[in-house]
Amino acid sequence: MRKLYPIIHVCTMLLLPASVSLAQPLSWDLCRQLALKNNDVRAAKAKEAAATADLDFAKADQGSRVGVFLEHSQTDLPVVPESPEITHNTNFGIMWEQNLWQFFRGDAFVRLKEEQLHLSRITSEQTLADTLADAQVLYVRLIYLQQREHILQVNRKRLNENRQLVQSKYEGGLENIGSVKLAQYFFAEAELELQNTREQLHAARQDLSSLLQSDIQSYDIPLAYDSTLARLSSYRADQNLRMQQARAKRDISRWEETLEEHKFGPEIYLQARFGALSPFEYRRQEDWNITLGLKWYLFDNGRKDAAIRSRTQLVSAKEWNVQSVADKNERTLRTVKQSLGEREKAMALNDKFIDAAILRSDIERRRYNSGLASFDEWMRAESDWLQSARKKIDLQHDLQLAQIELVKAEGYN
Repeated sequence: MRKLYPIIHVCTMLLLPASVSLAQPLSWDLCRQLALKNNDVRAAKAKEAAATADLDFAKADQGSRVGVFLEHSQTDLPVVPESPEITHNTNFGIMWEQNLWQFFRGDAFVRLKEEQLHLSRITSEQTLADTLADAQVLYVRLIYLQQREHILQVNRKRLNENRQLVQSKYEGGLENIGSVKLAQYFFAEAELELQNTREQLHAARQDLSSLLQSDIQSYDIPLAYDSTLARLSSYRADQNLRMQQARAKRDISRWEETLEEHKFGPEIYLQARFGALSPFEYRRQEDWNITLGLKWYLFDNGRKDAAIRSRTQLVSAKEWNVQSVADKNERTLRTVKQSLGEREKAMALNDKFIDAAILRSDIERRRYNSGLASFDEWMRAESDWLQSARKKIDLQHDLQLAQIELVKAEGYN
């Protein structure tokens, strides 16, 4: 049992904080709730609401319109060539208009607005997903720096004990001044690295606070990653939001092409007017009329053909873009899965090495204290322990980032 005590003691120091804090822990669920208030998310929601209003306008524009009119005219009416008379007329009343047929332009315009609303909703979801992904990356970095700070605190404590041991042996005539100076340098280096890590941790807190638009300085950062941090969705790579965006943009281009084709078609409208006419002599009489009209441009100087050609090419570009996004998603997914597998294997191997490094470090410490090992042998063992501990949290950090990238590649649910 005596031989296992150093390993258990050091492992406990690596896993437990130095002091117990009563502050609220910063969980990922809390970060996710705060991310919903991000300005980019709110802006995307506002654009979605604007697209909804545009669709309502497109539907309302197909119906009847009732309004009032007020017209004033001035006319020269010559009684005799030498004495022209100027007549003033004021016409006012109510009017009603209804487009009976616009060569399918109204229906195409409504469908276009429906597709634009669909794209706005997907974009809003994508903005939220990107914000959550950015928050995940910053949250993972925050935990990583917290773990790093904790390990460096343990390392500083050990190096301080090492420095005192070397000083004691030097005072007893069993060590040289060079070893004392080197032990002091190692301790000072650990102090500097710990200070730099704390500054990075403070900056990481500020970055996450800026993204979440909420002060998180008073929260405790956990030393372990949240199990809900990277939940994989049930989407396939060809169903993720970026693929849906590409398809929605393609469909919008198709309806823009259709609308362009119908823009130059005939239009039939019906108009009714009822009001009163007041000429210059202040006589007033009722005035009403009903108009059934046809409007059709028979010659447009080639504008229709040029516009349709332009829209057709844009549709082709969006079609190619859909395929390009699909190919990119497949490549990204393969790369991320390969990277994730490599990190999992490296982490399993490092877990076996760190226990051996801790055991060897404590053995070399006892051997040095007994005069059986040199100062250099002991320091190499200490360096191996610190490097293995650093590599462990580095691999955990990389593994979390790989899982986040996998979720992004597969799509958020």
